[in-house]
Amino acid sequence: MKTPREILLARHQVAETKLDQIRHEAVRVSAEVNRRSLPVREFTFAATAFRAFAIPLRELIWPCRRTWAVLAAVWVAILAFNLTQTERIQTVAEKSTTSPAGIHLAFLERQRLLAEIIGPTPPASPAEPPRRPNPQPRSERRPTLMMA
Repeated sequence: MKTPREILLARHQVAETKLDQIRHEAVRVSAEVNRRSLPVREFTFAATAFRAFAIPLRELIWPCRRTWAVLAAVWVAILAFNLTQTERIQTVAEKSTTSPAGIHLAFLERQRLLAEIIGPTPPASPAEPPRRPNPQPRSERRPTLMMA
């Protein structure tokens, strides 16, 4: 006599091949969808190092992004101002070419005018001679040596 299990297995044995085909088709479709949606990536050392550096940097910058944007704008403005000023400085430097002799004459004229305004300089007083160091100890206590 056949057991109920053997009877059920015999009845469904025909459907097993159809179920296997359906299962293989579902797995194939699922694999194709996964392949299209997630491209295969090969992680190199550089990409891994960049991620390790970029994530903490993002955590530093993202909460204060308005502040960082203002600072960046200020630096751009300073850089633009600096670049415009260097061109003017170069043109002024090219226009004013004074010889060293002219600079020396201007210095002497300035010294003469300063002496005229201030008046004659008083004679220098003689310097005080250096003091000799005091050979005496600073305190009354004298060191004693004990020998055993």
